[in-house]
Amino acid sequence: MAYDVPGRLGQGRPPVETMAEYVWAAHQVGFADPDLTLHPGQMRDWYGTEDGMDLVVLQRDCAAVDAAVRATREALTVHEDQAGMLSEAWQGSGAQAARQFLHRHGVAAAAVADALTAAAAALQRALEQLWRAVDSKVETTVAIEAEAGAAREQWLAAATTVTTGAGDRAAAAELVDGAVKPFVQNRIGAEWLTAMQATGATVAETYRTATAEIMGRPPAVFEIPGALGPSAPSAPVASSVPAAPSPVAVSAPAPAPAPAPAPAPTAPAAWTSPPPPAAAPPAPLSEAPPAPLTPSAAPPAAPLSDLAGGGAFPQVGQRFADALGGLLGGGAGDGIVGDAVDPPVDLEPPEPDDEDDELDDEPEDEEKSEDEESEEQSEEPITEEPATEEPATDEPVAEAVSEEPEPEAVAPPEPTPPPPPAEPLPPPPPTEERTPCEIAADEVPQVGPPPVTETGGG
Repeated sequence: MAYDVPGRLGQGRPPVETMAEYVWAAHQVGFADPDLTLHPGQMRDWYGTEDGMDLVVLQRDCAAVDAAVRATREALTVHEDQAGMLSEAWQGSGAQAARQFLHRHGVAAAAVADALTAAAAALQRALEQLWRAVDSKVETTVAIEAEAGAAREQWLAAATTVTTGAGDRAAAAELVDGAVKPFVQNRIGAEWLTAMQATGATVAETYRTATAEIMGRPPAVFEIPGALGPSAPSAPVASSVPAAPSPVAVSAPAPAPAPAPAPAPTAPAAWTSPPPPAAAPPAPLSEAPPAPLTPSAAPPAAPLSDLAGGGAFPQVGQRFADALGGLLGGGAGDGIVGDAVDPPVDLEPPEPDDEDDELDDEPEDEEKSEDEESEEQSEEPITEEPATEEPATDEPVAEAVSEEPEPEAVAPPEPTPPPPPAEPLPPPPPTEERTPCEIAADEVPQVGPPPVTETGGG
């Protein structure tokens, strides 16, 4: 059967055109209906609500779904046969698991076959109901228009005269008002309009019912074994994980290489101070305590940062001299640091006793000992530069530290060749035994331990 909706609707269009003339002529003589007389083409709109419906396409869809139902039933039959053969050929726990898996697979396949069968039935019912609705609509239109019978020609001519005004309009209006108007009210306005509205409702309900039947079933789920199923795409792995930035460790300056051993004791060339501790800025110069005359023990070495201001901080020079005195045993540090460190400003010399005459002779002895030491120091190489002397100021320490430039990295000096052995010095002339007060007077202009006069010998 051919479900040609456009062709079937075309069979009822001439009767619709005739009845539309009746309705509009009746409207000219007083008939009014909001569903029919809003504009001259309102009847054509009611009749053309199914324009565009193509039941031939729906018919082809029904045939395709029927073919899918048949293919699904055949596949289900093959599945059941293969499952029975597997039960006979394979035994054990693995076979039991396989049979259970195939059984669940068969249940899902049967659900698909049932869903396809239900969809095919729903589509077929929709096809038939839609066709009946369209066909009934056309039949109703043709039947109502045919009721005019032999008066059709006379009614149509009078309606045309009333709507166009050509001809005897008064006689035509009288005929339309007496015969055509009651027909429009009773047959077209009541029966035909009701049939058109019912057809539209039937078509909409048919679509809703078919959609609910097809979509109402739950979807079938097929299990997939892990070894046979598709694998999820693996996330890209970075070839190297970027490490978090680590804080740069500030290391102490590398110690300079130690020179070749000299015959006479000198200051250690490889000596380096520990990194300066984070401490509060030192107190001003006026608050510095006086340095002790003689150290009782070798205190820890002072930081390098404190050596830069040796002239301004007497206690720093005292610490450095004490450290060298503890390491070298006394006089070796006097020639290196003693000149670079100012004497304490608040150290008062003790009052001389009655031995003033003896003190007058001591500068000569002191000059001789200093001359001997200077000669000995000139012959011995000094590997470490003495700290430069800076004038003492009354300004706070923070200002002096902020003005000095940052030290630049200096490459370690190349080791110097060992000097020739020093010639032994003649023994110092014998000195008279001195009192404690004389010794204290000797200590006043010096910083650090008293000088030790080396005896003869290399």
